[in-house]
Amino acid sequence: MKPFKSIAVLLALVMVCGALFCVPAAAFSTRPNAPVIYVHGFMGEDLYAGLDTAEPYRIFGPSDAAIKDTVAAAILPVTDFLAHANWDKLIDDATPVVRDLMGPTFCDKNGDPALGTGPLFEYPTPDEVRASESTEFKYDWRLSPVVLGQQLAAYIDYVCECTGREKVSLICHSYGNCVGMGYVAQYGVDKLDGFVYNASAFLGEGYTGELLTGKLSIGGQMLLNYLRSSVFIDNEGGKALCDVLELLFVGDSVEQIAAENIPPVAQKLYRQILMPWLGSYVSVWAMVPDEYAAEARSYVFDTVLAGEDYSAFQAKLDEFDRVVRARREEILTEMESVPHLGVVTRYNVQLAPVSPACKAQGDAVIDVKYASFGATAADYGETLPDGYRQATHTDVNYISPDRVIDASTCRWPERTWFVKDVHHNQMAPGNLNDLFFRIRGNDGYTVTSDPDFPQFLIYNVNGNDLMLPQAGAPAQKTSFILKLLEFFKLLRKLFLGFIA
Repeated sequence: MKPFKSIAVLLALVMVCGALFCVPAAAFSTRPNAPVIYVHGFMGEDLYAGLDTAEPYRIFGPSDAAIKDTVAAAILPVTDFLAHANWDKLIDDATPVVRDLMGPTFCDKNGDPALGTGPLFEYPTPDEVRASESTEFKYDWRLSPVVLGQQLAAYIDYVCECTGREKVSLICHSYGNCVGMGYVAQYGVDKLDGFVYNASAFLGEGYTGELLTGKLSIGGQMLLNYLRSSVFIDNEGGKALCDVLELLFVGDSVEQIAAENIPPVAQKLYRQILMPWLGSYVSVWAMVPDEYAAEARSYVFDTVLAGEDYSAFQAKLDEFDRVVRARREEILTEMESVPHLGVVTRYNVQLAPVSPACKAQGDAVIDVKYASFGATAADYGETLPDGYRQATHTDVNYISPDRVIDASTCRWPERTWFVKDVHHNQMAPGNLNDLFFRIRGNDGYTVTSDPDFPQFLIYNVNGNDLMLPQAGAPAQKTSFILKLLEFFKLLRKLFLGFIA
C-alpha cells in the first residue's frame, strides 16, 4: 500500500471517530412563559468519577491534557501502521489508547456505569426556577430511556412545584427525545403543555443500526462530503482541499482500501473497541431503528460476543423494548394530544461515512426520514426525480424549494420544519430558539402560520447566523477557487459518465 493511501484511510478513521466527541451546546432563554425544560442529547453532559467523595474529577469530556496524552500515545502505533499497513496490529495498538481515554465511562456487562460516576447535577433552587422559567435537565446519557424517563418525571414534578404550574414544555435534542418519550411511555402527557422534537433520535439512527449489525464500511466520496460539511464548515481552504482530493480520486481509493481491509478485522474491532465502549451503553441500543433491532442483537451477542454472559445487559434491552420500542405507535398517538407540538429537522449535512446508510439525507448523525417522522428525502447531494409530485395531495405545497424534501409523508406535515445546513451537534444556533418558543407558545402554530418561519428554512447564508426562509434567501457566496474546482468536478462527473 502506498504511504499516501495509508494516510488517507487513517485520516478517514480519525475524522469519523472525532465526530463522536462533538457535543451540542445548551440553549437557554429567560422569556416569561410556561416552564420550559431543555433535554440535551447523547454525550451532551460531562461525566465525573468520585461523585461519592469530596473531590469528584471529570472523566468525560476529555480534558486538553487527556487529549494530548492520547495523541502522544497514538504516535508510535500510527507510525507503525503507515510503515507496514498492518490493520490487525493497529487495532491491538489502538485498544489501550481508547481505553485510557474513554475507559472510565465504559459500562459493565450488566449495562451499569461504574459506581460513583455520572454527571454533576443539583436541582436549581426554587427561586432560580421561578426567575428563569427555563431550565435544563441533566442526566447520565449512558442509561436507558426507561430509567432516565423516571428521573425526568421527578424533575418535572419539581419544576411544577417550584412554579405553581401544572404543566411544562419540553424542548428535546437528539437522544433527549428518547428520554422524553421514555417519560411519556411511563407517565403519559398530562403534564406536558408543549413538546419540541429537535433533531430527534426517537426513531433511531441508520448508521447506529448498521454498525451494530456488522455493516461497517467507509464511503470515500461520503468521507470527503463529511469533511466539507462537518469539519470544514467555515473553512474554504479545507473545502478546496477536499475538492482537490476528489479530483485525484482519493475518495475512491480510500473506499476500495477500506473494503479490502476492514472485513477481515471487523469482529476484532468490535470485540476490543466498539463493544466495550459504545456498545456498553444501553442508550446507544435505544437509538437502533426498529428494522435493525433483532438483527443487531443477534450479530453482537450471538456472533461477536458469543459465549459471554450479557444476560443482565440484554434484560435492560428487553425492558426498553417492552416499555418503549413495542409501544412507539401508541406513544406517538398519545403525543398528538399535547397542545403545542412541533418537529424541527436538519438536513444537507453528510451523514457519518461509516456504513451504507451514509448515502441518505441527514444532519451528520440522524437520517431525515427518522428525525422528521417519515419525510421522503433524496439522497445526500441529490434531488427528488424530475416530475416528482408530493405523495399526499393537499392545498399546501410540502416540497422544499431545493426539491430535496417531500414533507407530505411526515407524521405531522403541518407541524414539521426543515432547516438546511444546520449540523446535528448545534442544539439551537442563531434564531432557532425563537422557532422553538413560537411552537410551544402559540396555539395552532403550524408551518403556514408565520412568514418568519415557514416550513423550509436555511441557516447561515453568507455567515449571517440566522434561519431564513429558503424561498427568496440570498445566494451563498462562493470564492473563485471553489467555483473553478466545481467546474473541474463537473468535468470529472461527465467523464466518469462517458466511460461507464
